[in-house]
Amino acid sequence: EDPDTVDYCPLCGWGNNHDKPGGPQGRCAKADLQDLGGYTSFVGHGLYVNRPADEQKPYLWCSKPAPNCDVDATSCMATPDDCYDDGGQPFAGYTPVILEVPANSSPQCADRGSFHNGYELKCKMRRVGFGHSNPNLSATAANDPCAPWAGTDTKMGFYRSDTNEGFEVTFIRHWSWSPSDEFMYFRVNASNFAEAEDMVHSAFDNTGNIEVLPIQFQVTPPATSGVPADYNPGALPSVTFVAGDGISSLPGDFRRRIGSSNRDYYVYTNNYWGTQARLEDGYALSKRAFFFASELSSVKATADSLKSKVVYDLIEDTRYNPRAIDIYKAGASFDAVAATSAQGTSTTCTSPSATLECSGFSTPKPGYSPIFYVTCGSSRYLGPDPYFFTPGNGENFTFPGMSNNNDEKIRSYACEGEATFVRPTWKLIGFFDSTCVALGPGLTYDDEICVEPSAEPSSQPS
Repeated sequence: EDPDTVDYCPLCGWGNNHDKPGGPQGRCAKADLQDLGGYTSFVGHGLYVNRPADEQKPYLWCSKPAPNCDVDATSCMATPDDCYDDGGQPFAGYTPVILEVPANSSPQCADRGSFHNGYELKCKMRRVGFGHSNPNLSATAANDPCAPWAGTDTKMGFYRSDTNEGFEVTFIRHWSWSPSDEFMYFRVNASNFAEAEDMVHSAFDNTGNIEVLPIQFQVTPPATSGVPADYNPGALPSVTFVAGDGISSLPGDFRRRIGSSNRDYYVYTNNYWGTQARLEDGYALSKRAFFFASELSSVKATADSLKSKVVYDLIEDTRYNPRAIDIYKAGASFDAVAATSAQGTSTTCTSPSATLECSGFSTPKPGYSPIFYVTCGSSRYLGPDPYFFTPGNGENFTFPGMSNNNDEKIRSYACEGEATFVRPTWKLIGFFDSTCVALGPGLTYDDEICVEPSAEPSSQPS
C-alpha cells in the first residue's frame, strides 16, 4: 500500500534497441527468463508506484553539423538525446527544427486519414532545410516516454508565439521529412479532415503577413495527487502471463521482451533465441504456459503455483505420426480426405466425378507448406495465404512477410469489399508441397463430393 515500495516495468518504445541491457528499460530490459521471476503482471488503472519526478526535456529533433540535409535527408537529423546538453541547450552546430508558418500563407494542411488516436494532417508549420525525423511522439508518453500509462492527462500542443493561441495534438509522426518543403506530420482530436483543418487554420492562418509566424511546442504534464485514504491496490484488476523460469533441456535460451508502441497496444513476447536455438525444417517449438485474470492481491500465490508447470518442448518431425491428406476437386467444389489411421498413406474417394488434385500430410514436413480454406462473406479461397481477403493484401503487404507501409494497418479481421461486421474464417487443411498449385479463389468446401451417389431406384419390379 506504500507506493514508494512498488517498482514497475518501464515501458519504453519498442524496437531500436531501447530494451537492450543498460538501456532506458532498466530492470525490464530484454533478459533470459531464468533471470526473472517467472511471471509478468499488467495492472489496471489506479496503481500508485515509485516514480521519480520528471524534468521537462527538449523534444525537437536537430539537424547535425554534417551532412547537409539537402544532400542526405536520411541521416542528417539527430534525436533530442544526441543534440542537447544536460541543460537543454543544443550542442554547437546542431539546429533544432524551427517551427513557423510561412509568410503570407496558411498552414495548407493536407489529409492523412483517421487513426485510433486522432486525425492525421501534414501542415506547413516549420522551416525548410530539415530531413527525416521520426519522433512518433504520443501525448500520453510525452512527459515520460517509458511510462505512457502515467501520462493519460498529459497535454501537448502548438501555440502562437505572439498570442499563445493554438491547439492540442495527440501524436507527432514527423517534425520534418523533406528538406525542400515545410510540412510537419501530426494528429489532432478531430473526427474528420474538415474539423481537423479548421482547428489548425483558425489558429495559424498567416495570410497577408509579410513575416513568418513563429510557433512554440509545449508539453503540460499531468497534475500530481496524493494517495486517497481508501486506496486498496489489492482489489485492482490484473492480467498475468506466467512464462516460467526458462530452464529446460533444450539448447538455446528463452527471454522476455516488453515495450510500448505508437499504436493502441503494448508489446509482450517470449523468444526462443541464442546460438544454440535452431529449428530444423519440419520441427516445431511447443510451449505450455499460462495467463490468468485476477485481483492484484492473488497474483503471487496463483503465479507461484503455476511457474513449475510451464513446459517447453522441441518436436522433431520424427515424432509426428502424420496421416495422408488428399484434396479432391469436382467442378468448383473440393473435399479434403484423410487416411483412416495414423501414418496411413492412402485415402479413398469413391465419386467418379471427383479428381485427385493434391496430396499432402496432416503435420508439418520439410518442403511442405500449410494450405488454408478461408471464407469471407460469400467469397471462398483455398491456398497458402490465410490473409487472401484482408484489405491491402498485395498492395500494402504480402504473406508471408511484413507490411511495406507502416502507415497502413493490417486488418486481418476484416474482409475486402464486405460490410464491416463480416469476419473471415480459417481452416487448416493440411501441409502440401509446391506441386499443389491449381487452387485459389472460388473453391467451396463440400464433404459430400467424395461420396458415390446411390443408384436411381428401378421402375421395374425385381
